[in-house]
Parts: sequence; structure tokens; C-alpha cells
Amino acid sequence: VDAHDAQAADPLALQPLLLLYAFDRDVGDLVGARRELLAAVDLQSENPSSWLTLGSFDLTEGHPRLALPSLTRAYALDPTVAVTGEALTQARLALRAQAGQRPRGDHRHGSRSG
Repeated sequence: VDAHDAQAADPLALQPLLLLYAFDRDVGDLVGARRELLAAVDLQSENPSSWLTLGSFDLTEGHPRLALPSLTRAYALDPTVAVTGEALTQARLALRAQAGQRPRGDHRHGSRSG
């Protein structure tokens, strides 16, 4: 039984979509991988794991702006998962870096008076 057969047998199951995502990712089909993750969050929109996986994928692929809403949703659904909070922080920092902003509290480049 392959992932497509499993999906057909249980259309509400998340695991077959995650297997298809992993396969697509592993063979370099990143568009297909993301499409499977979007199907997963559509299928189980209240499941923080599907949102976390989508956000983590987008973050890993260098798209923190895409990752941020997914990770925010995952955190809102279950704020007790430490990896979700960590990924959310990474996405925010990556967005700041892409925007050329330095993190708050970083005064190394500020002028000194005196």
C-alpha cells in the first residue's frame, strides 16, 4: 500500500500526506512537497503538527515570511510545544535579517556620545 492508496482509504488521515511530502522533498520536488503540506493543513486545520511542519518547511527553504503565519497558528493551537516557539523565534529573526534590521538591544553599531 503506498501513500496515495492510504490517502484514498482514509481521506482524513494526515500521515499519508506527510509521507508524500517527505517523498517529494527527498526527490527535490519542493513545489510538490509544499502542496502536500498545504493539503495537510486544509485537511486538519486544528492540528498544530501540520502547521508546524508547513512553517518549518518554509523556514528551512529560506521563506520566513511564508513560515511566520503557519508557525504562529501552530503556536496558537498548542503553545506547550517548545520546538514551535523556537521555530517561531527563528522565523522572526530571519525576517529581521532579511529586512536588514538588527535585533533589539543590539547597540554595537550605535554612536557613542561623550
